[in-house]
Amino acid sequence: MAEKKQLANIQFSRVRVFTPIFLSIIIIILNPEELRDAIKRCVIPIEVISAKIKGSGAILSESVKDNIKLSLEKKELEKQISLLSFQYAKHKELFLENERLREILKYKEKTKFNIIIGKILGHDPSPLSSTIVIDRGSDDGVKKKQGVISLIDGRNVFIGRMIDVFPQSSIVLLTTDPGLSLPVRLEVSRTRGLLVGKKHGMELKFIPSQLDILDKEPIVTLAGTYIPEGLLIGHVESLSPKRRGLFRKIAVKPAFSPYKLEEVLIFVSN
Repeated sequence: MAEKKQLANIQFSRVRVFTPIFLSIIIIILNPEELRDAIKRCVIPIEVISAKIKGSGAILSESVKDNIKLSLEKKELEKQISLLSFQYAKHKELFLENERLREILKYKEKTKFNIIIGKILGHDPSPLSSTIVIDRGSDDGVKKKQGVISLIDGRNVFIGRMIDVFPQSSIVLLTTDPGLSLPVRLEVSRTRGLLVGKKHGMELKFIPSQLDILDKEPIVTLAGTYIPEGLLIGHVESLSPKRRGLFRKIAVKPAFSPYKLEEVLIFVSN
């Protein structure tokens, strides 16, 4: 066993000695040019692979930069679109307000009443009443029972009367309030009746049972103190069938929505 191990060591030593000699002989025998070409053939693929890796890395880096740039540009465009949308909405609101004020001024020029313009400050949240608060008061000549209208869809709509007046604000009782009743007439048949508020609507009373009434017939004001004649109040929404009783039951839809009111006109004198 010891002899075999000694023999193996001798063989390994011979390999260590003769390997450098063998390589030297190969280098001497081979043509230096061929040797250089052989080395190049080994090195060039490595260089190509390295160049491709570098190129791929550069492309990937540029792609990441492009994505970041596009993301920033997108955010900037979204910001500009948001700003333009806000400016458009603002200009549109100013345009609509100017149109309303222009129509109001036209009405002021042709009516015999002295009129002041007011803005809505708030609404009464109580379910038992229908009122709004405006920014005009006794300092502006406002008094109780004065009529109030608003320009809606190109027509002057009667919306209520003053019930409480303060120096710089007032409370308007709307036609939909159960506490308000008003003499009116049907615009087409010219028949008179009494309009009573019903919170979310109105009811027209004392209209003869046998009278023919048009569907959605307009209901307008009668001339009175601080109230011109012919102002739209609402339209017939539904009515009971003709019967032997004296009067028909008529539901009236208001020509305005309290929460869409903006400017109002107050008849301060005539």
